[in-house]
Amino acid sequence: EYSHFSAGLWVSISIAMCVDNSLFLLSRWREERLGGARNIKAVATSITTAGKTVLLSGLILAVSFFSVTFIDNPSVEQVGGSCCALILVVMGVNLTLTPALLFLLAGYRWCYAEWSCIKALKRRLSTYLNHHKRKGYSGCILHQLLSSMVADHDSHINILKQRYNDDNHHHHHQQQQQDH
Repeated sequence: EYSHFSAGLWVSISIAMCVDNSLFLLSRWREERLGGARNIKAVATSITTAGKTVLLSGLILAVSFFSVTFIDNPSVEQVGGSCCALILVVMGVNLTLTPALLFLLAGYRWCYAEWSCIKALKRRLSTYLNHHKRKGYSGCILHQLLSSMVADHDSHINILKQRYNDDNHHHHHQQQQQDH
């Protein structure tokens, strides 16, 4: 029988670890893709660089929770041992499932920029910025921040679309060479 707070702790730790580890891997993968790397190279680089961080932080956290099992209190021992096991499972999933999904789904065109809610938000934000620019608020830090976000969003989307088109062209060219 586990202590009453174990389930809440397990959920909190698993969500926190999954988000944190995925962000490490995804940000490294994105950096590689925006730098011009092909998808398989970007996935491999994210595993060899950010994957080390995920592995090391997971092992440190697992050892920390394991050390709690030496406290002479049955409830604390249970929490320490179960959280240690949970950390190792979450770490394993993040080092296998996240890269596999990046490899398999990277070519799938599900860009959030094409969602109608994002387009509507961007239109409203542009209208807001233009309205306040006419009133002389363009020196405001918030105005500058929002303007840079809109500009960064546009350039990011253009880069991603170009990478997507380059990947499709390269794949099509390879397919033609294999057919001949």
